[in-house]
Amino acid sequence: MLALLLMCAFSVAGTHDYMNWNRARWQLLQQLAADGVAPQRIDGGFQFNGLHMYDPAYVATSAKSFWWVHDDEYIVQFRPRAGYRIVASADAEGWLSPFRTELLVLKRDGT
Repeated sequence: MLALLLMCAFSVAGTHDYMNWNRARWQLLQQLAADGVAPQRIDGGFQFNGLHMYDPAYVATSAKSFWWVHDDEYIVQFRPRAGYRIVASADAEGWLSPFRTELLVLKRDGT
């Protein structure tokens, strides 16, 4: 019975964290759209790119994520990346992580 309760607690916490960071991700993506950034210039994850740019004939390049990324001038992710600067962030704190978690919008340097 204890194992079942622990599994339930972990499942609820994991679902909370997943929904929380997705909420933060979509808020950041909506802000990029409000700022006039076209979806074709954003690597916003599988769901975002699939929603806006799905094409069954799309051929991925090895330099970008495999999900319909045309130009990764902007990337939404958890960690900084070489060649990109942080232009926005949103709190994506969860119950399972003991650390503060931020989701970042990165913009490619030189653009």
